[in-house]
Amino acid sequence: MAKPRDPSSLPDWWTYSLLGYGTSQPHPPPAPRTPQGLLSYIEALHREANDNPPPSVPRHAPMLALTPTQTLASTPLDEAHRAENRWPVIDADKERARRQSILENSPALFTIDENPTANGNAPSHRVPEAGARQVLRFNDKIEEEAKRAGVDPDLLRAVVYVEVSQGGSYGYPAELAGIADSILPMNIRRSLWRTLLPEGQPRLRQVRGAGRVPGYTVDDAARVFNDPQLNIRAGAILLKRIQDRLQDPSIRKVATLYNGLGKPAVTDYGAQVEKVYRNREWAPAGNLIGRGPRPR
Repeated sequence: MAKPRDPSSLPDWWTYSLLGYGTSQPHPPPAPRTPQGLLSYIEALHREANDNPPPSVPRHAPMLALTPTQTLASTPLDEAHRAENRWPVIDADKERARRQSILENSPALFTIDENPTANGNAPSHRVPEAGARQVLRFNDKIEEEAKRAGVDPDLLRAVVYVEVSQGGSYGYPAELAGIADSILPMNIRRSLWRTLLPEGQPRLRQVRGAGRVPGYTVDDAARVFNDPQLNIRAGAILLKRIQDRLQDPSIRKVATLYNGLGKPAVTDYGAQVEKVYRNREWAPAGNLIGRGPRPR
């Protein structure tokens, strides 16, 4: 015989009738597509079934910005939802699903293997002065957007430094011509991340006197990502959402997936960003910009 339900355990929208069925009340709203919203929704279903009382503490606590003594590895996500397999795992061969999870900010865990052979040495074509100059130029914006997104500002600095100094600067002519897809300083690809910011979403512009043509779609992504503030904001959001979807986040893993969501293991790019981060290679001697660990 089925276990009788305790009315006090049911959600507010459910009431008993004489026949034991719920009355015709409106159905609850769908689960919000956010980690915390999904977990709250799952816990509500458990209470409805009266077979699993809700936990006394939240199952998920989002990462905050790192303090000077913290590292990504020292601030993992709460392990409870992982142990209970609450979030779907998306492997590297499903890059499109990973991108959708980031754009919608829906719950997911990304897998990525460690790679001890990843080469963190600077490539021969790196132009350190170009990277350092851009980090110094956008330093205030980096601090502001890192705080807004909840990521380590030194991680933003390291990505800007690597993207600009290792070939990204050659993309400026294409950016000036309005034909670049990857736009510095964060080297954001507008074809992939145009909807990451509300300002970059395509919109319909009405055309007066155009007969039956109601209007045409305007792509605002190029204009938005050519704004350094919004470009850095998009990069910070992307880094934060990658970081929150890793079992044991590290600089090299986050940077690898920033460079390519379909990477199954840490790449040379990830190792290079990690080395730049640890040594703060963007900072001139005697002018240590940022709060990261001291050079080794």
